[in-house]
Amino acid sequence: MSVSQRILKSEVFFRHMKGKEETSVELLEEILSNRNMYEAYKRVYRNKGASGVDGVSVEELKAHLREHKAELRAQIRKRKYEPAPALRVEIPKEKG
Repeated sequence: MSVSQRILKSEVFFRHMKGKEETSVELLEEILSNRNMYEAYKRVYRNKGASGVDGVSVEELKAHLREHKAELRAQIRKRKYEPAPALRVEIPKEKG
């Protein structure tokens, strides 16, 4: 679980404890908020995030998000977003 996910989970828990239950739509909107997305990007940038299996650098990611932010959010809201599969590596075992 990422730092951002843990923070949101704890915020939802504390709001629930105060009697302010949130619906999944409200939680999704909080996750997709400009503030949360910016904070997540800042953490990746500050940690000198390396290119993943897709080879996209942090700077390229910034440009991509600026151009496609609205489209990506719309896909997530409509449950149509499908991330690229992660790289799978087989690790040989001695006994099969």
